[in-house]
Amino acid sequence: MILRFDHVNYVYDADGGQPVHALSDIDLTIGEGEFIGLIGHTGSGKSTLIQHADGLLKPVSGRILADGEDIWEEKFDRKALRARVGLVFQYPEHQLFEEDILSDVCYGPMNLGCSAEEARERAVSALRQVGIGEDLFGQSPFDLSGGQKRRTAIAGVLAMQPEILILDEPTAGLDPRGRDEILALARTLHEERNITVVLVSHSMEDIARFAKRLLVLGDGRLVFDGPTGEVFSHRAELEEMGLEIPRPQRLLEALKEHGFPEIGTGAYTAEEAARLILRELEKR
Repeated sequence: MILRFDHVNYVYDADGGQPVHALSDIDLTIGEGEFIGLIGHTGSGKSTLIQHADGLLKPVSGRILADGEDIWEEKFDRKALRARVGLVFQYPEHQLFEEDILSDVCYGPMNLGCSAEEARERAVSALRQVGIGEDLFGQSPFDLSGGQKRRTAIAGVLAMQPEILILDEPTAGLDPRGRDEILALARTLHEERNITVVLVSHSMEDIARFAKRLLVLGDGRLVFDGPTGEVFSHRAELEEMGLEIPRPQRLLEALKEHGFPEIGTGAYTAEEAARLILRELEKR
């Protein structure tokens, strides 16, 4: 599935006395099989942007196109779109409500019109994908750990078999182990099922580790759109927007200024930075 934002504008309280321009002339394409990072300071428009992706918000002007079709045309099936574009909000476990895990994950497919049997098949498959064993299917969602709740909530979206999965701060509030599990799950879904993933995060390290393409929003405008490493090379502009570059990159730049003038600085993950540092130490 190819999703296109065609010069999209959105204004909150457009008819009121204090309109807020949340998105301004957003023009971008989300292609098939991409892993995209989305960053920006609080209030930059990230949440507004992703809510346009599956038709939760309608542009004031411009168009959202799914495989070339305007999703706001009268004939377009937006209910089907919301199955194809899975949106996992921050703290999705707050939306768990059924008595047991399996019933909760069945809810989405049933709402799409699946039979009880098909919904159960989808739910079981989705739960297995996120690493929830059958011994937990009958458990109340509220008896799970934080990471298990998060994975169950993601399974509820996966059971609708999306082609695009949008994760809004998926690691918020999790301990390091839970965070790593969720990010590893996103990578597995991308690599093994070719699901397009859009990762919204405040963690530059997570973005650097997983996203191949990076979108940067600032005051409702798309400021950068390109390969992750290339975007992170714009340190001054990002810092002016209130965003930091990844810590490994900051470490390398500090080393370059303090005794390692020849060390490379084009590394954005801890593994890449370690290789550059070891290489420089071996020279000495």
